[in-house]
Amino acid sequence: MKRVESDSKLEMPPSVAPVLILSGSDYEMGYQYGQQAAPYFEMRLNETWAGILKQLGYEEVLHELEGTEKYIKQYAPEAIDMMKGIVHGATAAGIKLSYLDVLLLSSATVIGMKRPVPEEEILGAGGCSGFAAWGSCTKDRSLICGASSDSEMNPCVTMLVFPDKGNSYITITNYVGALMHHPVMNNRGLVYVHHGGGGGGGPAPQSGLPASVAVVHTSRFASNANEARDMQLSYTTRSGGLWVDMQGNNCVIERNESKTVRQAGDFGETDFIYAANNALCRELGQEGRTYTEHGGWYQSGRWGRNSVSRNLSMWNMLHNYRGEVTFDFVEMMWRFPGDPPPYPLDSRTYLATNGEGWNTPICHLLNKYVAIMLPDDGDKGKMYVCSGPAGRVAYPADPTGYSFFIAPTYTFYELTLASSPSGVVSLAKGAASAYLAEAYEKLMWLNYTDTGYTALNELFSQSSSEFWQGSVAYDKGLLTGGNEMLLYFSKAATAFARSQAHAKQVLHALVPPATCPSELTGLENRPWFANWGEWATREPATVPTGNPKAKTR
Repeated sequence: MKRVESDSKLEMPPSVAPVLILSGSDYEMGYQYGQQAAPYFEMRLNETWAGILKQLGYEEVLHELEGTEKYIKQYAPEAIDMMKGIVHGATAAGIKLSYLDVLLLSSATVIGMKRPVPEEEILGAGGCSGFAAWGSCTKDRSLICGASSDSEMNPCVTMLVFPDKGNSYITITNYVGALMHHPVMNNRGLVYVHHGGGGGGGPAPQSGLPASVAVVHTSRFASNANEARDMQLSYTTRSGGLWVDMQGNNCVIERNESKTVRQAGDFGETDFIYAANNALCRELGQEGRTYTEHGGWYQSGRWGRNSVSRNLSMWNMLHNYRGEVTFDFVEMMWRFPGDPPPYPLDSRTYLATNGEGWNTPICHLLNKYVAIMLPDDGDKGKMYVCSGPAGRVAYPADPTGYSFFIAPTYTFYELTLASSPSGVVSLAKGAASAYLAEAYEKLMWLNYTDTGYTALNELFSQSSSEFWQGSVAYDKGLLTGGNEMLLYFSKAATAFARSQAHAKQVLHALVPPATCPSELTGLENRPWFANWGEWATREPATVPTGNPKAKTR
């Protein structure tokens, strides 16, 4: 195959996550992944090997990878061809990779859990939050989902995948080289929001199918959340997840090996479901742990500890504003900073008090990316992606929870899971053009002498430049075919994504978005935590209440 040199070596993560577009057989899609994401592999590979070899010897790693490969061949053999394609595509683009490297990148989060980790080290680990709302919870009764990956900054990519066999899907991965992270939305209207809850209830399996492989396989071959649940429960894997579809079928598999599953309504949710990094199911409680109604079990570590308050923030929003949830409302949720934490507070005090007083909402400084999904059973499903926190005002997730992103935009770019790669780029171009027009209309009302005009005009010019870069790459792609076409389409979609994000920066500087419920039209008289609502707080319950149906299924 033709060798294509990468544009440059990656020295730091970009401020707007790039877009990859893959299509064809499993090997071809792997090749395109390796080719298009080549600059990101070197950084990710060095980081992954360094982290794993701190915990395990090299021979132990080889042994674990051998076991992982066995499970992949058993449950999702198509992933092997994709991994081989990644090796060849990245190598052709100038980044040297081996099959062993790619296997490690896809399974590092599994084999990295072998050694017990001290509490102080867990404090710096990663986490996530996610929810789905539909029916009576949303204003137009449609399904809308939101998710974030929470950890320190590193390269993320958004991928739109059009396989020869199975469903098309869009996903984000913050583990470049893995086949996905979360969320995943396919063209049947099925969404994997994120890995969802878990922990507690005894030891987890030490080997199995990596989540990145399990979820991609399920998303490709499941048509609804019930099928997805059954497929996930059939694997030997640590992967579970929050799954939902447009018909309102939903579940959170909190612990795959014990088949511990909950659904909306088990804990009082009406047409919504949510999860952070702890368990809500009562059978996953452990001796000495406390339970908070709607917040779940207290669990150790950074993300287990503050999962209770993140769950409460989602419950209170979706329960009290039921029937008012729209796209703008969900954007606001990821921009709502909550109350400032009790500065200063060192990590020892935080650990000793189980994080009391540090009421972390889902918006915080460690939102590595945020995604909002509007699924469709067809070719109109949309995903909106923000690199870094969506809120300009955001507080740390805990006393060590600081991660400062490089040139964050605090805005979302829009991608449509169209019927073809060309359709994806065409619609991204249309969205960029619309955002530019809206920003231009607001910007031109300013005078040259107005404070901030020069900076905003430069930002608008940058967005315009990125729009034309995308247009040139798109036209080149239309004149070629195969992998070269998809490489150009990827460059075009990335340029249009950046153009969208920067045009919205201009717009938001002139028309600030809502950062709390009462700033939204129609909710002016329904402020957060006022006495009109039923607010859940972080008060531990001796015996958890909830529907008895929330048991092993």
